[in-house]
Amino acid sequence: MEHAGFIEATQFCTVHNIELSFIQSLHEYGLIEIRQDEDSTWIPEQEVSPLEKYIRLHFDMEINFEGMDAIIHLLNKINHMEKEILLLRQKLAMYE
Repeated sequence: MEHAGFIEATQFCTVHNIELSFIQSLHEYGLIEIRQDEDSTWIPEQEVSPLEKYIRLHFDMEINFEGMDAIIHLLNKINHMEKEILLLRQKLAMYE
């Protein structure tokens, strides 16, 4: 398996002081994607930022997986709406 663009999960867990089972649980719940080969578990680089958000939500704020899923869904919806508002403001500015 090619490992370019991936971070080894045990190294990530050591740096962030979490258990590998937390990452596996997030994957099983469908919140992140991971890759596994015969020796290791790998985290795609694009999953690092969301994974760090989940770590903060779970360990700092004691939010369960269902809550994290809802929060991230709502944050994504807000971001989408903010982009749409910006686009509409730009279009409106053309007519002023």
